Amino acid sequence: MASARDIKRRVKSVRNISQITKAMQMVSASRLKKAQDNASKTLSYSKKLNEILANTKNASSDLSHPYLILKSSEKKLVILITPDRGLVGSLISNVRKLVFKNKDSDFVCIGKKGAQFLKRLNLNVIAEFENLESKTSEFKLSVLINLINQKYSDENYSNISVIYTDFISTAVQKAKYLPLLPIESIDNNLINQEEEKSINKNPYKFEPSANVIFDFLMPHFIETQLQQFLFESLASEHSARMIAMKNATDNAKKLASRLALEYNKERQASITNQILEVASGAISSN
Repeated sequence: MASARDIKRRVKSVRNISQITKAMQMVSASRLKKAQDNASKTLSYSKKLNEILANTKNASSDLSHPYLILKSSEKKLVILITPDRGLVGSLISNVRKLVFKNKDSDFVCIGKKGAQFLKRLNLNVIAEFENLESKTSEFKLSVLINLINQKYSDENYSNISVIYTDFISTAVQKAKYLPLLPIESIDNNLINQEEEKSINKNPYKFEPSANVIFDFLMPHFIETQLQQFLFESLASEHSARMIAMKNATDNAKKLASRLALEYNKERQASITNQILEVASGAISSN
C-alpha cells in the first residue's frame, strides 16, 4: 500500500498535469475561433463560386479543360489532411479508417500524423507538407496546387481525391472522402439543392465568352476547394483538442480529489497509530 508521502507526491503530479491540460484547452479555444471564422467565410465564397461555375458550364456545350477530362488510368491520388500533433481524441483514427479503404492510392500528406501513419503501412507517399496552419495562406497553397496540376497532367492519375475532417460543430467533426479531380466526376456536387434554384434562373451574360471565363475560374475553383478543406480540418483539430484537453483536465481534477481523500485517510490512520503507540507505551510503563 502506498505511503502518505507517495500519495501526496501523486496528488501534486496530477494537479500539475491538470494545469497543463487546462492551458492547452485555452490555447485551442482561442485558435478555434479564428479557424472557425475562416472556414465560415471561405464556405460562403466557395458556394458562390460553385454557383457561377455551374451557370458557366450550363451556358456552353463545348467546354474543354484538363480538369474535365475523364481518364482510363487506374492510378489514383489522395490528398490526406491530418494534424501535425496529437491529443485530438478520435479525430486521427477516424481519418485512418478512410485511408484503409484507399490503400491502393498514392498519397500527398499535409500534416505529420498522416505521413507517419502511411509510412508505417508502407504506402506510397509522393510528397509531404508540415505545419497545417501555414498551408492555409495563399502563398503556401500555391505550392500544393502546382504539385497537383503537375501530378494530374504528367502522372496520368484517373482522379484526385481529398481525405479531411469536416467541421460540423464544436462537438462533432466528421472524416470525409471527397473527389477533387476531374470536375466531371463531381458535376452533381458543384451545387446543393438550395442553390440549384438560382442556377439559370437569371442567365449570365458572358464577356468575352463562357469558355474563356470557365478556363480562368477552374484553377481558382481548385484553390478555393483546397483552402476550404484546410480550414475545415484546422477548425476540427482545434475543436477536438479543446474537448480532449477539457476531458483530461476534468479527469485529472477527479483523480486529484480521490487521491487527496486517500491521502487524508492514510494520514489519519498514521496519526491514530501513533496515538495508540504512545498510549500503549504509557500503560506498559505504569
